[in-house]
Amino acid sequence: MSLDDHTKRWLTDLLGSRVTFDEPMAGHTYFRVGGPADALAAPDNLADLSALIRRTVRAQLPYWIIGDGTNLLVTDAGIRGIVIALTKGFDAIRQAGSTGGDILVTAMAGARMQALCR
Repeated sequence: MSLDDHTKRWLTDLLGSRVTFDEPMAGHTYFRVGGPADALAAPDNLADLSALIRRTVRAQLPYWIIGDGTNLLVTDAGIRGIVIALTKGFDAIRQAGSTGGDILVTAMAGARMQALCR
């Protein structure tokens, strides 16, 4: 499946330079493997993410949401549809509470594993 010109146009209108087409996924995984995604979209706020998902669902396009790629393996054949990368703007880490000696930490999908472990 390849995205048609209409789909590419609305993705570009919504995200500008934050969407790329035929993007090699090797640059977005920890193990540096993976063929191209039809589109890689990187919204940087909740409003753009919401609009992107609504429009993608309405167009009946397949989509996948990824974080920083540390636990992701992509086949050399790539990914058909839209990959939504939640990195910039979705990288918050916070202590959500503690009980006794336990500490509860929450991390958004784009949080770097190294930062979370620290």
